[in-house]
Amino acid sequence: MIKKENKSEIFIVITTLDDESIAKEISTKLLSLRLAACINCRQVSSSYWWEGKINSTTEFELTMKTNIVNLETLLEKVLEIHPYDVPEVLYWAVRSSDEYYSWTEEICRK
Repeated sequence: MIKKENKSEIFIVITTLDDESIAKEISTKLLSLRLAACINCRQVSSSYWWEGKINSTTEFELTMKTNIVNLETLLEKVLEIHPYDVPEVLYWAVRSSDEYYSWTEEICRK
C-alpha cells in the first residue's frame, strides 16, 4: 500500500568509487553499522570535469537506503571513509511502500 503522507519516507544516498573492491568494503562497513538497510552497487560510465579537463571513467555507484535517524551519521561516515578528494554524495527523501519503510526502520535500528 502506498501512503500519500510522508510517514513512509526514507532517504536515498548515492556515491561513486573507482574501485569495485573498495565499493564493496564500504558497503559492508555501512551495513554492519546498520546505517543503511540496503546498498546496491552497479557499474556506471562517468564523465566529469576534474583539474581543468573532461574525464571519462568507469565507476561503481553505491545507492544506499536509510532512515532519517541514520541519515546524518551515514553521510558523515561516507565522507570519512571515501577515498576521493571531493566525493559525490547526493541524497534526497523518497516515499516508499509501508512495508519497505517498516523494513528499513527495522534494519536501521540502533
